[in-house]
Amino acid sequence: AGLTGDIILTADGPLLLFLLPTIREFQKSHPQITVRFIAERRVLRLDYGEAHVAIRLGKEPDEPDNVVQPFKTIRFGLYCSQTYVENHGDVVMEDLFAANRWALTENDDYVPDFYAWLREQVPEDKVAFLSNDPVGVFHAIEAGVGLGFLPRDRAARQPRLKQIKRSDPDWCLKLWLVTHVDRHRSAKVQTFLEYLREHPVDTVDY
Repeated sequence: AGLTGDIILTADGPLLLFLLPTIREFQKSHPQITVRFIAERRVLRLDYGEAHVAIRLGKEPDEPDNVVQPFKTIRFGLYCSQTYVENHGDVVMEDLFAANRWALTENDDYVPDFYAWLREQVPEDKVAFLSNDPVGVFHAIEAGVGLGFLPRDRAARQPRLKQIKRSDPDWCLKLWLVTHVDRHRSAKVQTFLEYLREHPVDTVDY
């Protein structure tokens, strides 16, 4: 109940890089608390105490007895690397999906709707790279293997990337803070949630 001991945070593994600055600032004020991070796509049972705080991706979670709060929105765009142009020539805009090579995710259990939409647009013989790891796909796009979706914050910091199509408002991934009602009001959980909400970094390299 006090501000000591463990706080167990679970999220998809790539989000840890985004969360570390906030964890660092939290522990400056609360050095008696150990933050345990569980990198897990599986939905942990908060009612069983598997974690105190979960960060979930995609649609708003609806498990009973959980408190759900909006956290952050990651906006995406379709991008091409200058390396791709050097190796394959200019992007063919008039026949975007059928005339170019693409890097895509292949695990439909975890991808947002706009990823599934892109898979439907791209002919099978134009798929250059597939991975069940979204960050692996990001690296493939940046390396010029193919075109595809990147977080706009991430792409904006890389001058060799070019957005090839105006972003759609639906091309976004929402993040949610989730706690169980029995632990939500504890001082430790409330203090940690406050830091997550009030000390966000500018970008999410998801």
